[in-house]
Amino acid sequence: TDKGESALLSWLRRSQIPPRELRDEGFLRLAFADHLPREEAITLVRRLRARSEEAVREFREVIIPKGEALESAGVRFPVEICRMGAAYHALIVEHLSQLEVDLLARSASVDGADR
Repeated sequence: TDKGESALLSWLRRSQIPPRELRDEGFLRLAFADHLPREEAITLVRRLRARSEEAVREFREVIIPKGEALESAGVRFPVEICRMGAAYHALIVEHLSQLEVDLLARSASVDGADR
């Protein structure tokens, strides 16, 4: 409708950008992982990494191609969001992989400690 189009354009043109939000229970769990024995913390890191690996796969195989179809029809920005989502999860995979390496190295150097 004309009223809906007008409301959309008004919203898009607002100069104030809303605050950033990140709601991820997995990250919240990771924030408290110091309370777990080290092996359980490593397991949590692996699960979170696997979740993001799956997200990267889904973005690349399913979501980005849909965005590219829109792009070929002249709608550009949805595919940009798709690519950003894939890059975000790829960065998480990279970070969690390094975190796992670090945790395993510390486990090997701390004999008998479980944190």
